[in-house]
Amino acid sequence: MMTELVLFQPIDIKFNENVNDRWHLNPYCKVKLGRHHAKASVAHLGKDHPFCADIIYLKRKHKEEFASIQVKEKHGLNIHNKLGKARIDLREVFEKGKISQWYDLMLGDKITGTILLDIVYHLQYI
Repeated sequence: MMTELVLFQPIDIKFNENVNDRWHLNPYCKVKLGRHHAKASVAHLGKDHPFCADIIYLKRKHKEEFASIQVKEKHGLNIHNKLGKARIDLREVFEKGKISQWYDLMLGDKITGTILLDIVYHLQYI
């Protein structure tokens, strides 16, 4: 039996000045692939570029071609704690096996920052 895994590792987050100046950030990431989701621990603080050492593993069960990542604030800046969200097209990952790419973080129609992700596609035989 074969299991498809997609591994997400947030490498770096760069927030726009308006986000950095207004709050002391304790961001964390939440990744969703189909109906499955997982979150990383709170990022190591760095005023301009917080980063996370966690790797998020999610199973690909229904041939999903897109995932999403949300960056949220641990202490709640707004009603949803959201700092930004990005949609990730996984088709290139499935072709190449691994990519490293920057994604714009959006909150509504505004770009709040960018996130660098390493994404790996892995087939596991059980």
